[in-house]
Amino acid sequence: MLVANLTTGYPIEQQELKATNGELIPIKSSNLVNGDFENFDGNNVLQWKSQDAVGERTFIDTTIKKSGNASFRAEAINNESSRIFTVFKSSYKF
Repeated sequence: MLVANLTTGYPIEQQELKATNGELIPIKSSNLVNGDFENFDGNNVLQWKSQDAVGERTFIDTTIKKSGNASFRAEAINNESSRIFTVFKSSYKF
């Protein structure tokens, strides 16, 4: 059985970074609302445009997270889409 974690990401060029405690931290350059997934209602991510199969294939996970209180988890079941997306403006080009 092959298990893979796949996502689509878009490269960001010319992103300003700040070195803090040995890590490079992006300086905010967009108006991405709720990008940390901290605002949610059950498994529904608030302030995002669309989310597939809420509570079936896409979830808020309060157990596994890097920081804050929650993360977004998407599971691929039966080759069905498990996506979340929104629209935001950035001062940097993609």
